[in-house]
Amino acid sequence: MSDRATSRRGSRQHPLRALTTAALAVSVLATALGAAAPVDAATVLPPPERIAGPDRYQTAARVSEQAYPDGADTAYLVTGEGFVDGLMAGPAAAQEGGPLLLTPRSALAPATAAELDRLDPSTVVIVGNVASVSTAVVDAVRALDPAIDVVRVAGGNRFDTNYFLWQRVYPDASAAFLTNGHRFPDGLAAGPAAVLVDGPMLLTFPDGDGIHPLLRDILTHLHPAWVGVLGGVDAVPEEGLGSLPGDPPDVVRFAGADRFETAVLVNGLFWDDGRDVDTVYIASGEVFADALAGTAAAAAESAPMLLARRDCMPGSTLDALLELRPDRVVLLGGEPTLGAATAAYARCP
Repeated sequence: MSDRATSRRGSRQHPLRALTTAALAVSVLATALGAAAPVDAATVLPPPERIAGPDRYQTAARVSEQAYPDGADTAYLVTGEGFVDGLMAGPAAAQEGGPLLLTPRSALAPATAAELDRLDPSTVVIVGNVASVSTAVVDAVRALDPAIDVVRVAGGNRFDTNYFLWQRVYPDASAAFLTNGHRFPDGLAAGPAAVLVDGPMLLTFPDGDGIHPLLRDILTHLHPAWVGVLGGVDAVPEEGLGSLPGDPPDVVRFAGADRFETAVLVNGLFWDDGRDVDTVYIASGEVFADALAGTAAAAAESAPMLLARRDCMPGSTLDALLELRPDRVVLLGGEPTLGAATAAYARCP
């Protein structure tokens, strides 16, 4: 890997080493749910910046250009037509020091091709099988530069793909996040937090043993000291985690009243020890595409990512911003995704 883009692994103190599970949970909850004083948010928060293009592919390319102005040695590429490959690939891309770009399944998006040409990566990692990213896309990437090493990480289904991605990027992780592999809301904003703890985003779904068999294999191999569970017991059940071989991990469940509050809870990892947060990214919690691309960009700045509605800022998100008072707030996506009222910090009813 060139010196212009390096892995974030080992570049910071692990945020969980000095915290017990109980202290972490109390710290995050107290920060996230503490009531902010009634103020006019627009008078105390900075005017938000916006990164947006006419569609999700151009938005992802512009996010990449801003986050990686000097290029990147590795770039990840996933379909923009579904959420699951990007949900697990966003943290992996950031962990390898590169952006996450989006493409239609059948043909490489022109904006994506142009951004890959600008990034000049030596490796492009395509996450997902041919049903997600076709061989025509692979051929188009190779045509940009025959020297590019194009690597496909894929299995027969999303859980197989998740397993192979873990093997590539996180073989020795001491922390991990678990999220339901069949729905995006709980895991959508957790990507930067996964990078913060140097752990993978692992997929599961409720079954007879509580966790997917491949996930059990991963956790049995890793013996992680800490596991963050995203969503309530309907999304990721309690059963199974306590029955793994060896010492059971500390398990912290991040489950708010809705996806917006869950995002605040998990991103509390960025400020639970009193550290300043200079930048906060805001993505739509109603559609998935911009948040997928935003994960790598936010992680490159060690910044949290919170969620908003199209026409207003949820109370949990706005209260977190008022508590943090960041220097920068970055909106991901155009006004059809995050409208003018959201940009004006209008609180949802």
